[in-house]
Amino acid sequence: MGRIGILLNNGDVYVKEGDLSASWVNVNTDVRAFALTDDRIGVIRNNGDALVKEGGLSASWVVENTDVRAIALAGDRIGVLRNNGETLVKKGDLSASWVSENNNIIAIALA
Repeated sequence: MGRIGILLNNGDVYVKEGDLSASWVNVNTDVRAFALTDDRIGVIRNNGDALVKEGGLSASWVVENTDVRAIALAGDRIGVLRNNGETLVKKGDLSASWVSENNNIIAIALA
């Protein structure tokens, strides 16, 4: 299906799926960073909350973690880098448990 996402200067995140001519959908506001896959959208709000939704663009958001600096999505994995430098990753559904991977980290990526 394929998705395209953009983050505007005002903190609004828009995503479209399907054709390049598809309509943009505002999926969240007050956002400083985001990540997406074909089935998930993750955002970090300006207050540091990391939210993820799974499924369609109108699916409900789930608060995944707080005090987050960066987020990464790949397949059924979610990774966050917290402001204290701790990296957490979970695999599976949105309610899966977090595993602490490392500390004193400055970036995260998943593949």
